[in-house]
Amino acid sequence: MIYSIDELAVKDEHLRPLSPYDDKIDLRPYIRETLVLTIPVKQLCSPGCKGLCPICGTNLNRETCSCKNEMHDPRWDTLKELKKTLEMRRNNGQSKTQALTQPRCKTKNAL
Repeated sequence: MIYSIDELAVKDEHLRPLSPYDDKIDLRPYIRETLVLTIPVKQLCSPGCKGLCPICGTNLNRETCSCKNEMHDPRWDTLKELKKTLEMRRNNGQSKTQALTQPRCKTKNAL
């Protein structure tokens, strides 16, 4: 973070305006942000640790659980369908280029 008294120069997101009358800069929000960003997202006891199951809490180092760890995100459905189409066409002898150039979906209403 850089502070500047030139308000016209403060167009960068890392620059902050500073009044000539200010005698203090509050650094607490920036220090807090830095500290929070250093906390690991997934805390492990060692680099080889498998962690805990996020669903049931089973220690994955000792046993396996039967939870389905796959979360369904509908935004990826179109890409999964394209992957299936490409794999089917590749298995039928078509190259990736041929599979990509052929139409993969039909639309009722053209925009």
